[in-house]
Amino acid sequence: YELARHAQKSGADAIIAITPYFWKYPLESIYNHFVKLGTTFDMPLIAYNSPDYLDGVEFTAELTQRLLEKLPNLIGMKDASFNSERFFEILRVALPMRPDFAMIAGVEYLLPSVCLGGKGSYSSAGAICPNLVNNLFDACESGNWKLARELQYKLSQLWPPMLLHALDAVERGMAPRHKQSEVGARHWPRRPKKLKRSSACRNYPNPGSISKSRHHPS
Repeated sequence: YELARHAQKSGADAIIAITPYFWKYPLESIYNHFVKLGTTFDMPLIAYNSPDYLDGVEFTAELTQRLLEKLPNLIGMKDASFNSERFFEILRVALPMRPDFAMIAGVEYLLPSVCLGGKGSYSSAGAICPNLVNNLFDACESGNWKLARELQYKLSQLWPPMLLHALDAVERGMAPRHKQSEVGARHWPRRPKKLKRSSACRNYPNPGSISKSRHHPS
C-alpha cells in the first residue's frame, strides 16, 4: 500500500495490481485486499487476473461486481486466463455498472477477446512483431474480420514458443554475469518452513508488534 501511495506521489497515471499469490487465498481475502488497496490512492486501478500462474487464484463475476460497488476508481481488468466464459461473465456484470469498464486481454488472442467485448491487449509479442500486433488491432477495430483472422492465426503461432521460453529469458536477463556453477542450479520458489522461535528470541516481542522505522513497500 505504501508503494501505491509512492507511485501516486511520483506521478503515476494508474495502478495495475495482481491478486495476492504464493498462498491460495479465499475470495473474501482478495476482496478485502483490493478494497484496502483501492482506497489507498486516488488514481485509477486496473485489476490483473492470471489464475494459470497463481494456483487458480482468480477474479469471478461476483467478486468483480462487489469490487465495482465499493471502488469507483476500478476502471478495468487485465485478464490472462483466456477463459472466454469467465471473461464474458465479468463483462456481463461490469458493463451495466460501469459502461466504460475495460477488459484487456493478457494473452496473444486479441480477436476472440474483442468479439466478447474486450478493449485491447497487453501484448508481449508487440515487442517482437509490433506491426503485426498493430495491424491486428486495427483490423479488429474496423470490423475487418477476414483480415483479423489471418493476422490472429499468424500471431497465435508465436504464442507457444514465447510462453515456453519466457521464464528462461527472464532468468537469464536477471543474472547475465553468473554461471550456474557459481550460483547453483535454478529452481522454483519454495514455501517457507514453519520455524519455532529459539530460546534466545523468546524475550523479544514478535516482529509484527514492532512499528516500522523504515519504508517497506507492501
